[in-house]
Amino acid sequence: MPALTKAGCNSGVCHGSFLGRGGLQLSLLGFDAAFDHDVLTKASRGRRVNVSAPEQSLLLLKPTGAMPHGGGRRITADSEVAAILREWFAAGMPGPREDDLVGLKLTVEPPELLIPFPPAGETPVEPSRREGTPLKVTATFADGSSRDVTPWALYDVRDKTIAEVSRAGVVTAQRPGKTSVAVKYLGQVASVSVSIPFGPASTFDFPNQNVLDEIAAAEWKRLGVQPAPLADDSTFLRRVFLDLIGTLPTADETRKFLEDTSSTKRSRLIDELLTRPEYVDYWSLRWGDLLRAHRRYVGDKGLASFNGWIRQSVRDNKPLDVMTRELLTAQGNLFTNGPVAYYFIDE
Repeated sequence: MPALTKAGCNSGVCHGSFLGRGGLQLSLLGFDAAFDHDVLTKASRGRRVNVSAPEQSLLLLKPTGAMPHGGGRRITADSEVAAILREWFAAGMPGPREDDLVGLKLTVEPPELLIPFPPAGETPVEPSRREGTPLKVTATFADGSSRDVTPWALYDVRDKTIAEVSRAGVVTAQRPGKTSVAVKYLGQVASVSVSIPFGPASTFDFPNQNVLDEIAAAEWKRLGVQPAPLADDSTFLRRVFLDLIGTLPTADETRKFLEDTSSTKRSRLIDELLTRPEYVDYWSLRWGDLLRAHRRYVGDKGLASFNGWIRQSVRDNKPLDVMTRELLTAQGNLFTNGPVAYYFIDE
């Protein structure tokens, strides 16, 4: 299946779509190998494979372009994918074993990429002429055996303006920034962080207030980014009101804050805004949008129940992991247990 996946045969725009294509439906990206084996070898009276003359199998003739194929030619007759199909025919077209994918683990080397851009002492190089960094993908199975599956993995970069990745898993820098490459194989997914610094590692003093500030500052230094200076009081006041309660400060609130000379006035203002009812109103609305709470899915009564749970969660400052757990494990009546509504979205 990885060979057919690499050729694009079971992608969402081909036979892996919800309804399949041209009378053939495969599981998306080969996630159900047993189903796919039955479809390819038994469905439609086994017409897709020719045991007595493997070279005449539709499974080989169509993707190589030897017969008309709605998806066009996907592989060449002398390609490695075609060779794998011939080997499979010769072996009697064995199906997957139940324990083949149990405990499958995917690892990618290197797990993180830091690509200089441009290389130190060199002038920028046109993207088409830049040398890439190859990834190595290893699949480890439940029996402890491992296999280099780099040629058969799928690669997808999140932001193609920052970096590109080839079908062979070679990552090439396009511009400074940070993105990630998703690596997929037999239903498993691994991620590789890709960073292209804006310049040499930077040094600066930054007033870290919490662990998030520490993480951000470390990343800025790594990417060669100089942080902007702290916002002045007027800018801070406007931002914190909009961020926390979704409104602008009144004239009196503005005057009071600007006239305050205390060194702790910013943290005190944040604490004050977090206790205001507008904070619950605003962030309940934001969470409702994020979770797509709407009467067209659950009706007026169900929406009231869902919104009530969201508001109470915001009011109680419920941790995100607890909210997530309550959503994913919700059971019972939609009208009495708000998070049950999550499972009605899009139904």
